Amino acid sequence: MFNPVKIIVIKLKIFLNCNTNIKLLAIMKKLVLLSMSLLALFGCQDDDTNNNTTQVNIQFETVMKSSFSGAFYGNGGGNHVIDSEAEWADFYKVYTDGKNTKSLLDYTQSTAIAVVDKLYPDLGHTITVNTVVKRNDSMFVTFEKFNNIESNALTMTEQPYHIIKIPKTTLPITFIEQ
Repeated sequence: MFNPVKIIVIKLKIFLNCNTNIKLLAIMKKLVLLSMSLLALFGCQDDDTNNNTTQVNIQFETVMKSSFSGAFYGNGGGNHVIDSEAEWADFYKVYTDGKNTKSLLDYTQSTAIAVVDKLYPDLGHTITVNTVVKRNDSMFVTFEKFNNIESNALTMTEQPYHIIKIPKTTLPITFIEQ
C-alpha cells in the first residue's frame, strides 16, 4: 500500500544524507505543521458563507388570544397547525365544549397556528407568539410564556392560548419557546 509519509521520510534521509534523527524530526514537525495549516485554511468550508440561507419575516394576524377556562379545558396544551375547517373543529373540541366550532378563516388562503400552554390552577398566565420566520424550506414560530404574579391570587383554572393566521403554507413548521 502507498504510504506517503514513509516515502517523504526516505526522500528526506537521502536529501540530508545523514542519519541525524534530530534534523529529520525538526523537518517532519515543520511539514506536519504546514500541512495542518493548509488543511485548516483550505480544507474546511464556512457554513455561514457557503449556504444560501435566506430568512424572511412572515406577517401574521392574531385570530384569538385568551385562556380556555372552566369545565371544558383540554389536554396538556401543545402547538397546532390547522389547515382546514375539519382540523379547526377537532382542535376546538379538544379545548372547549365543542359548540360553535366554525372558524372565520378561509383555509384556501390561510393557515392557522395555535400555541396552547398547559393548564394552570390559577389565573395570570399568558402565551404570546412573537415571530414567524421562513428560513429556506421551513417555518419557525417563536413564542413566549408569561406569568403575572400579582393576579394569580384567584384560584380558577386557565389554559392560555394564542391563535394566529399566516398566508397558506405547506412548509414544515417548528415551534421555539423563548
